[in-house]
Amino acid sequence: MAPRRSPLQILVLAAAVGCGVVIGAWAIGWRTARPGAERGRGAMPDIAIEGATPAQLARLGYRLSGKEPRSWSAISLRSFQDERGTVTLVRCRIDPEEVAMLFRFPEGSRRPAQDAPPGDWPWGGPGDPFAVPVWWRPAGSQSRIYEVLAGPSAAGLFANYDPPTRTLHFWQWLRSDWRPGRHSPQLGLVADELAMALAEACRTRAPAGADGWLQAAAVKPADCGLPAGRLPAGVTAIDAALLPLKHRHRYLLAVHGLDASQAMALAGEQPLRALAADGPPPLPRWGFAAAPGAPATLPAWFAPGPGPRFAHCLLALGSGRVEAGRWVAYDAQAATLYLWDWEGPEAQPAAADLCH
Repeated sequence: MAPRRSPLQILVLAAAVGCGVVIGAWAIGWRTARPGAERGRGAMPDIAIEGATPAQLARLGYRLSGKEPRSWSAISLRSFQDERGTVTLVRCRIDPEEVAMLFRFPEGSRRPAQDAPPGDWPWGGPGDPFAVPVWWRPAGSQSRIYEVLAGPSAAGLFANYDPPTRTLHFWQWLRSDWRPGRHSPQLGLVADELAMALAEACRTRAPAGADGWLQAAAVKPADCGLPAGRLPAGVTAIDAALLPLKHRHRYLLAVHGLDASQAMALAGEQPLRALAADGPPPLPRWGFAAAPGAPATLPAWFAPGPGPRFAHCLLALGSGRVEAGRWVAYDAQAATLYLWDWEGPEAQPAAADLCH
């Protein structure tokens, strides 16, 4: 009987299957691609290919299904596995409308603060079989990342697409012998958790309006629906407008009584990119995520004063459409965090990307 896989291993392997024929080749064609690689290593891949065409991959022994992207070319692949873990890196050229054919990210993926993997990922070095090859250097403006940092193994998925050159980079790794020095930001209270608790608390206080929105002003910490001590010390009140949707949401928060570090910790489960300071909320670009009306409007209390501004906009790689967004403002004089967050239910045009 084969050994049982942990949930993390199943997750990473499922992501690999979703990455299409390139990653599927990791487990199918490596013996032919590297005929002597299996000796002494069991059924573990050790593959290095640069600049191949799909036809060349087929000649190397990779089993192609005939459903591969038609624009797929200049394929470079590094794949390695031993008892410590696995790594797969891909670079190829592909048309934007076919990028989604190669992979799907798990729920909970993010757009990184920079268009590159974190510096504390296992980049490796000379002599390390897990090392990132010199040809793997992403330079596009569309990126997506997923990390699992807790548990018996750490894992990461990263992809970057550059529309002008049609170049896609992908990196997947799973390691039992390596950890980054940082912890997940979700170990503390984050905005999504607060919004969920407020939505439940609001439902008990007053029904939603005809438009489905839940509204609450000056909610006391004791009434926000969180266990005692879960909110940061110093919070005096919270204003909220929330539209719960099936598997999606829209919400606006003003959390009063936070210093700057507390505010960034609350907003920081999404990697934030700095915007120009003092800017207003992004109407009309995000009018679709505001309360209905003509024109779309925001609650009167959602009016931040001068201070830093940040955003996170999750992109569908290739099309550049925006699947989720967060706009953050911190008003130091009022000691208040303002946060506008939305996800789905459908992706929005690229014009909704505040980070571009």
